[in-house]
Amino acid sequence: MAVQVTPSGRLDLNYASPSSDAKPLRSNSIVRRAELGIDVDFNDDWTFKTRYDFTNDGKFGDVVLTYKGWQTADISVGQFKVPFTLDNLTSSKYIMAIERALPVAGFRPPRHVGIGFSRYREHYTFSVMGFGRSIEGDEGNGVGARYTFAPVASGSTLLHLGTSFVSEDPNGSVQFKAQPESKPTEVNLVNTGTLDDVSRINRLGLEMAYQTGPFTAQIEWMRTSINRQSNPNAAFGGWYVEGGWMLGGGSRRYEYGTFKSPALGKPYGTWELTARYSHLGLNEGGVQGGRENNLTLGLNWHLNNHGRIMFNYIRVHSDRQGVADNPDILLMQTQFHF
Repeated sequence: MAVQVTPSGRLDLNYASPSSDAKPLRSNSIVRRAELGIDVDFNDDWTFKTRYDFTNDGKFGDVVLTYKGWQTADISVGQFKVPFTLDNLTSSKYIMAIERALPVAGFRPPRHVGIGFSRYREHYTFSVMGFGRSIEGDEGNGVGARYTFAPVASGSTLLHLGTSFVSEDPNGSVQFKAQPESKPTEVNLVNTGTLDDVSRINRLGLEMAYQTGPFTAQIEWMRTSINRQSNPNAAFGGWYVEGGWMLGGGSRRYEYGTFKSPALGKPYGTWELTARYSHLGLNEGGVQGGRENNLTLGLNWHLNNHGRIMFNYIRVHSDRQGVADNPDILLMQTQFHF
C-alpha cells in the first residue's frame, strides 16, 4: 500500500488601525493563525487530514478520515466543517477579503464531530452531515446539507448556484455576534447576548457566484431562526455582495462548489481590487442584538501560490439598543502557507 505524507503550515499576521466612534478602539496587531497540519494519502481510496492552530490557547481544525473508494459518494468521519454556505466552506486562504462577511461570521456553525457523505460531480455537488459536539467541547447536535449547481463551468467562466440548511439542537445556551470584519479590534458591535432557552436553531443559506475571466462576484443570503421555550421565537437575517477584479490577468479557480487558489496572471504576483457590502440584523422576538452594515474596499497582492498581502478599508455603520457606533478600520494581513 502506497502511503504519501504531506505536511502543511500557515502563518497569518494582522494589524488594524481603527478610528473610534462610540466605543474606544485601539490599534492592535495579532497572530491571526499559526497552523500546522498533515495530510496522509493511503493509495487512492483513503485520506486523513488534521490541522492544529496554536493561537488562542490552541485548537484543532479538521481531524477527518475520508474514504473515496465508493463511486456514489465520499464518506468522511471526524471533525470538519458543517456544510453551510459558499464563503464559509471556501478556505480563508482564498476568500476575497481578510475576514468573512458579517452574516457568515454571525451564523456559521463551528466545526463538529460527525459523519458526512459528499458527492462531487463536474456541475453539481451534494453534501450531508450528521454531527455532535466538537473536539473542543462545543455543544450541539444536528444535521446539515448543501447542494450546489454550476450550469456554466468552462475555463474561467462560471455561474454557481447553491443552497444549504442546518438544523441543530444546541444543548445549552447560544449567542449570535460578529466582529466588524476585523479580528484585532476585539469588539462585537452586534451581539444578542447569551440566550438560555433555545431548543432548536435552523439555518438557511442561498448563494450565487459569477465569474468571467479576472472578474468574480458572489452574493449570499442567510436566515437563522430560533425556537425558544419561555420567550417568543425569533429569526435573524443577513446578506452580502462582493466582487473582485484581478489586474493584469489571472482568475479564481473553482472546484466542486468552492473557490480554490487563484490562477495568477504573472509569475511575480497579481494585484486584485475587491469590494463588499454586508448586512447583519439581530433584532427580533424581544432580542435586541443590533444591526450592522459594512462597506469594505480591498487591495490584495497575490505574491505566489503560497502567500499574499491584503489591505482592507472598512466603513462600519452599526446600531444596538439605540446606540450608533460607526468606526472606520484600516486592516492589513500578511499570509503565508505551504
